[in-house]
Amino acid sequence: MPKLSTIYDAFDGDGPNTGLWNDSAGVTQVSGDGYATVPPSGTYSNFLGFTPPSRDFTEDAFQWEWTFPSAGASGSEQYCSIGDGTTGEKVDYGRWSGGLGYFLGATSEFAGFDDTSCRFMRIRTTSSQMFFETSPDGVTWVNPFTTGVQALPAWDLSSVQVHFINGFFSGSGGGDMRVQSVGVASTTISGSLAGQYGGIATDLEASLSSPGQVSGDLGPARLSAAGRLVSRTTLAGVFGGISFDAAGSFESSAEDVTVSAGPPRVASLGAGAPVLSPGAAGPVVERNA
Repeated sequence: MPKLSTIYDAFDGDGPNTGLWNDSAGVTQVSGDGYATVPPSGTYSNFLGFTPPSRDFTEDAFQWEWTFPSAGASGSEQYCSIGDGTTGEKVDYGRWSGGLGYFLGATSEFAGFDDTSCRFMRIRTTSSQMFFETSPDGVTWVNPFTTGVQALPAWDLSSVQVHFINGFFSGSGGGDMRVQSVGVASTTISGSLAGQYGGIATDLEASLSSPGQVSGDLGPARLSAAGRLVSRTTLAGVFGGISFDAAGSFESSAEDVTVSAGPPRVASLGAGAPVLSPGAAGPVVERNA
């Protein structure tokens, strides 16, 4: 079964992707807006979600970006619900009467919510724990709670469904909920890119693969991959799991990497764990066979 983290939607089409969001109601999406709008409902009948095919949420992470045109109101509940879809067991994480909080079984915890620091939300699981995190940019994540970490629930996380719900139990609700993006893009740039960017000689003759969206201001270059950003001197980014900078130092989440002196020359980055070897113009980044 595919992981929950493999889902990605930037909501840039005309209407929700019904192939993915096959259990939705009251949702609008206008091409060019870049978000899906879920209006408030006193019966909790407006939601963006999917039922089977379910996804595997074991040792995984699920993130989303959302915005709110209106301030949170007392009695309003705007949240993401991840559940098994059969027993009613679920975890809810979102904005409750204007505050940040989560519910996991009989456990709940609350903190302050603001539109900037809570623009991106993430629930992450390991083999034994569940983490609740926020981020202003989808890159740098923090735990905003006193605890924010709970033991995994007893219910089955290997087959889950997701719903974004905008409801209220008193008053008139907290206004629209705009889901801007769900998941992390898997972007591949193919072709040829050569030149001097911030003093770095770059020559991409094969392909450059990123686990996230790639953006940059080239000259001096600043490349970023959504979800993993390493800010360093003039060139920083993460491609295929390797983070690198203009000083010639490399870090890998998968293995230790050493680099000799000299300006790095990026030869190719693609699938697999990249390795480094020296070259005439300095170290060369190559792809494992």
